[in-house]
Amino acid sequence: MAMVFEQSKESAPADEKRDPTETKEEVVVASVASSAVAKSLAAASDKFKGLFDDNEEDSKPDLSLLAGAISMQVDTTFMEDLEQYRTRYNPDAPCEVFELDLQDPLLYEVYEKLPPLKKLFVLPSFVPEHEQQYYDGDMKGGRVRFSIWPKSIKNITAVTIWSAVTFTRSGVFINPSQISPALIWIRPTRTSGTSQRINIGSKVAICVSAGMCSESKLTRIVRTFGPQPREHKYMALTLHNQDYERWESWMCLCFGHDVLYTPMTNLAIQLGTILTKPEEVAKTEQVMSQYVHPDMLSPIRGGSSSPAKPSTEYKIKYALLPTDTIPIFDATKKNVDFNTDLPKLAEMLPRWKDEIPVGAFVVTGYTVTTYKPTTGQHRGLEHIGCNILWAVVCGIPKVFA
Repeated sequence: MAMVFEQSKESAPADEKRDPTETKEEVVVASVASSAVAKSLAAASDKFKGLFDDNEEDSKPDLSLLAGAISMQVDTTFMEDLEQYRTRYNPDAPCEVFELDLQDPLLYEVYEKLPPLKKLFVLPSFVPEHEQQYYDGDMKGGRVRFSIWPKSIKNITAVTIWSAVTFTRSGVFINPSQISPALIWIRPTRTSGTSQRINIGSKVAICVSAGMCSESKLTRIVRTFGPQPREHKYMALTLHNQDYERWESWMCLCFGHDVLYTPMTNLAIQLGTILTKPEEVAKTEQVMSQYVHPDMLSPIRGGSSSPAKPSTEYKIKYALLPTDTIPIFDATKKNVDFNTDLPKLAEMLPRWKDEIPVGAFVVTGYTVTTYKPTTGQHRGLEHIGCNILWAVVCGIPKVFA
C-alpha cells in the first residue's frame, strides 16, 4: 500500500480543559509513552553498564539563569484564525527508511517500532565542488554511530545520551526523528504569505535533535561571502545514522514535498539565526522589538510609555537575529533526562561560555520554516530553514576534557 502524504485542510483543534495542543490520539500515545520511557531508561542502563564513566551531579545549579527553555512553552502564536494544514499519511504502510545496515545495535529495538516513513529527501541548498563526493549517487549513512559516544566522550551518562536520542515529545518540544508526522500541523507564518511553520496543535513546535557538533559559530557574528554578504550565527549538526534518514523524510511529509532543500555543511544540517544584511540589522531589530527574546523572562517594554505587559502577552521570537545571544547550556557535569527536563533547562544547568568544540555531543532546539530563495543553485524551490533557539552541550571529546 502506497503511503499518502498530501496535506488536507482542517479546522484548528478545539480548546479543552486538557492541553489544547493534544488530540485524543495524542493523549493515548502520551499515556503509552510515559510508561515506555521508564522501561526504556531501565533497559538503557543495563545495555550501557560498564560503558560509561561515573558522572558527578552538580550540587548547586545556577537558578539565576534566564529560563530560555521555559519561555518557549508560552502559547504566543496568535494564529487561531489563519488557515492551517494537518499532515496525513498511512501508518500501516511499510517503512521505506528502516535500513538494517544503518541500525546501531543499541537502538535497533527503538527504531523498529517507530512510525513508518516514506523515502524522501532533504538535499543541500548549495554544494561546493569539493563536497560533491558526499552527495553523488544514492548516498546513505556516513554520519554518527550512536555506539561511539561512550568511547569518545568523557563522563557522559546513559540517562543523558539515551534520552537525548529516544526522546519523542514533551509539550511543544518534539523530536522529528521519533514523532509521527500525523500529529503535526502546518501553519503560515505571520510575516509571509508563502512561508509555513511546523506546529504541534495551536503552538509553534520546538524541534529537538541530538548529534555531533561539526562546526560552531554561535558566539560571534559571521559574514557570508559573495556580492551581497549577509551576517548570521550558526552551527552544523551531524545527526546519527538512521536519525537523519527519518529526519529528512519527516520534514518532507510534514510540508508535503518529495524533495526539500536546506543549508548543509558536508553531511551536517545547518541551524542558524536569520541571515541579515549588515546595514539592515538595526531596522530588523526595530521591527522585531515587539517579540520576547527566548533568553528572557522579564517583560519587554515597547516604544510607548505604557507600563510593561506580562511576557505572556508578547510574541516569542521563533527565529533569532545575529545580534541575539544564543543560550548554550552546559550539561557536561549534570545528568539530563530530555523526556522530563526540557522545560527547566535554565534552572538546572549553567551556561557554556565558549564555542562548542567540534566532536561534542549536542542537543539543539530549533523551529522549522519554509522559504523559496530568489538566488542560488536551487532558487525558486522549496527550502526549510532551521532557526536555532538554544543548544545543550552534553559531552565533549576526551581530548578537550
